[in-house]
Amino acid sequence: MLKTILNECIIALSIKNETPFLIKSGMERVEDPDMFPIKTFRNGREEVFIPGSSLKGIIRSHAEKITRTLSQGKKPACCNPFEKNKDKPDFACSSYFEEYKNKKNIKKLNGTEAYKQSCLICRLFGSTENASRLIVRDVHLKAGCNVKFETRSGVGIDRFTGGAASGALFSLEVATNAEFEAQMYIRNIELWQLGLLAYVFKDFEDGIISIGYGKSRGLGKFIGKIDKVEIRYFVKCSPSPPNIWGIRKMVQKNEYDFYEEENKDFEVKGVSNLIPDEFGFRQTYVFEGNSQLRYLWNTVAPIWNQRVDDYESRRENLK
Repeated sequence: MLKTILNECIIALSIKNETPFLIKSGMERVEDPDMFPIKTFRNGREEVFIPGSSLKGIIRSHAEKITRTLSQGKKPACCNPFEKNKDKPDFACSSYFEEYKNKKNIKKLNGTEAYKQSCLICRLFGSTENASRLIVRDVHLKAGCNVKFETRSGVGIDRFTGGAASGALFSLEVATNAEFEAQMYIRNIELWQLGLLAYVFKDFEDGIISIGYGKSRGLGKFIGKIDKVEIRYFVKCSPSPPNIWGIRKMVQKNEYDFYEEENKDFEVKGVSNLIPDEFGFRQTYVFEGNSQLRYLWNTVAPIWNQRVDDYESRRENLK
């Protein structure tokens, strides 16, 4: 989508475990424990990490819950990725695209059509026909962080008796005392997308989001905190401080069905100027500290609320 980069957003997130956690390795080994953390070789040693795909999946799942909650009683702005029945209003975008291609007798949709016909979640996180706008890097430990490990025992439950199942004892290795640094990148961002993420980040701060195996057992509670948000514009097309723009303000033809309500300036209090880079190619707003970030979230979150209220599906009727 869009072969030109008009704006981009980089988000730095710190997360710290409040309870022991386990992000399981997919590998098998002979020795105990039965389940153990995934690790990578970094800084001259093996250390635990959170795969970017895992964190992105958690963020997407939580964003879907938020979207469905706000969409209640309205046209669903979020598909159900597992819904195969095309008569259901939340028919999965990926399944819809397969039906659509069969109906039109084409092998692949172009990027414009794929974005236009996607639900709001798939517009940000992607689907089989629409590339993700959000990139989440692998999440590594902060420098100097010394993770501790402990082994726990578990037992499978017999669903009929409610007691321990025969031969169902297992062991798992959990990690604690971990602090991670995460980075997310969004290219050609609509401001409502940043508003949706503001909800997710608020729930991270409140400790509502858990990561990894055994969440129902009390494992994997994390606290997250946004350290910095950078919104970058390219010199030929930049707003005047203290305004920010989404992608709609930066294109003449709205063939992608960008949100029309974003075709204007949005003022962010507490922002004074765009900082140029050393090559004169980009200019950047930097939001850091509680007050600046709060001003940013208070600007973009209402755009997301309105986007859900105004949502109209662009899908064709497949019947």
